[in-house]
Amino acid sequence: MKTFINFGQRIIVLILLASFLPANLAEARYYSSKNGRFLQRDPLGQVPDPNVYKYVYNNPTNFVDPSGLDAIVLNAEGEAYGFGHNAIAIGNESVGWDYYSQDGSGHGPASHHYNTYEQMMSALNYRYTRSHRVVSNSHQDQVMRNVAQNNLGAPYNVNILSPKRYHCGDLVSDTLQAGGIPIGTEPFGNRPNYAFDEIRRRNNRANYGGYYV
Repeated sequence: MKTFINFGQRIIVLILLASFLPANLAEARYYSSKNGRFLQRDPLGQVPDPNVYKYVYNNPTNFVDPSGLDAIVLNAEGEAYGFGHNAIAIGNESVGWDYYSQDGSGHGPASHHYNTYEQMMSALNYRYTRSHRVVSNSHQDQVMRNVAQNNLGAPYNVNILSPKRYHCGDLVSDTLQAGGIPIGTEPFGNRPNYAFDEIRRRNNRANYGGYYV
């Protein structure tokens, strides 16, 4: 009984001491509840970069990237006679972005890997005027990549009355749906601008830095 009491007293003392400490040990490193962040870097390592918050666009308070990968829906409002053009990119700033686009008007289907978001925008001549980031997990990412890559081979067809209709909006919607991400409803031919608005509405995130990310 004496041994049990001594053990219990030690536990109580440790709990009392911990309550006065400025940080708590969370498995492998200390976490400051006052500052809302870890006081040491991840012992598993990080991608070499002076900016450790690049993966959340320098805004760790409002944005998270739990799986390390996300999807960004891209929209060029003024293309296709005002109906717009949609594309999708999957990745992050650490591993880069895989870009998929079902293009008409001579562009042809496109898939390419870019090292950074800015590199992608620059290579595409900043054709996209809006973007919206959707959080996904690693399984969703893999499923979406497979669907996007496979569907790029579908013949480009914008005829809304055709059962074989397939254009940029369909590629993006099918890719997101395959990953279990809600896309909303755009019943009249899946027009890209309207489809983008629906996707953004169903996956609402804050506007940051001029882009919906």
